[in-house]
Amino acid sequence: MKTIVAAAIGLAVVGLVSPALAADPSGIWTWTSTFDSQTRECAVKLRLDSEGSILSGVYFDDQSNQGAPIAPAIFNEEDGRISFAVIREYSGEKVTIRYQGTVSGDTITGRCQFEGGGQVQSTSWTARRQR
Repeated sequence: MKTIVAAAIGLAVVGLVSPALAADPSGIWTWTSTFDSQTRECAVKLRLDSEGSILSGVYFDDQSNQGAPIAPAIFNEEDGRISFAVIREYSGEKVTIRYQGTVSGDTITGRCQFEGGGQVQSTSWTARRQR
């Protein structure tokens, strides 16, 4: 009887812990960003390695046909926090765009920070996973 009770408690604990782990962020995520009255359609293709510790990906926007690697890219499986940076060149100027957010199902919500031309701008960010 003690074995059955211990097994039941163990399964209950596993059932409570499992949903707390965030989903795999792998996939294609899309969103619209607006900075300096310029709106861009953006996407990132993310891949979480089989160990679940290394996040990599490529960023695309409607201003360039060439993707840019994201780095550093971090995903915390325990709380769903994600962050990555993209370095791009627009009109001959290097800009850095930093994304931070939380993955919840097929949505990432957080903040986006644009650094370029001696300016730093920040806005909210919501990305949706494409199916």
